[in-house]
Amino acid sequence: MSFRNQVLAAFKQLHKTRKVVFEGDTYALKLTQDKINEEFKKNKNETDSDKIKELIKIANDSETILRKNVVQLKLKEDTKDEESQTWEMKIREDTEMYDFTEPWEPPPVNKKQKKCS
Repeated sequence: MSFRNQVLAAFKQLHKTRKVVFEGDTYALKLTQDKINEEFKKNKNETDSDKIKELIKIANDSETILRKNVVQLKLKEDTKDEESQTWEMKIREDTEMYDFTEPWEPPPVNKKQKKCS
């Protein structure tokens, strides 16, 4: 696949993913659209093949992070006051869920402490 096709595929996939991730949030949709377009326009005249490969990898990695790690939170409208605000999290099928059941262990205490001179 040529660089042009790879760049276009990454561009299209980023836009497709942002539409899914930020569905219904016009502000986030516009912001991400502008940022994606800005980054691709900034590098449109790049001719170094190694740099182009790196930029394609960054675009693909960004799409993966966006798809798997970004969730949408929405304030429920039935919330009356600030103290009892309820948020709804939109978790998609692609969203990675991490298991945080293992207890956190503090770092070992260093018994040998250096003396200040």
